[in-house]
Amino acid sequence: MTVTLRPFRPQDLDLIERWASTGYLDEFGSRLRPRDAQARHHNPQNGLFWFVIVHAGTDIGTVWIEPGEQPDESALGVFLSHPSLFGRGLGAQAIRLAVDECRARHPVQVITLHVREGNARAIACYEKIGFATTSRGTKLLPPGEEVPYFEMRLLPSQISHV
Repeated sequence: MTVTLRPFRPQDLDLIERWASTGYLDEFGSRLRPRDAQARHHNPQNGLFWFVIVHAGTDIGTVWIEPGEQPDESALGVFLSHPSLFGRGLGAQAIRLAVDECRARHPVQVITLHVREGNARAIACYEKIGFATTSRGTKLLPPGEEVPYFEMRLLPSQISHV
């Protein structure tokens, strides 16, 4: 069940399009990639740690840590390509690896994420890694739907490799 990460490359953008076509994103998340629409690849010099998640020789998703809203903050995003991958610990492994990469360059970064309040499986995963809920909010999706979310934070001294 080992996961590895490889740096995201411009040609991987086609993977994201293929994964987006599955249509399940609306139920579990909002994004397939970093916020910067111009981003095309892993770019740690600019604070973007963007990876393709690989399991058993197959690309199964993407994980990224990008500059956050505050100077000592980064924001985490993760997307697994199919719901059949959920609950197997693959996302958690990928997140830990990505956090380790980010922290090797930016050890004092606080890492934040937003997760839908109704996504109990993801919340449990993030808590197991060491994230703690710090606030809540509501996001307005394009069709006008309001989606409540939790903001979770991982402080510099926290991460569980259990």
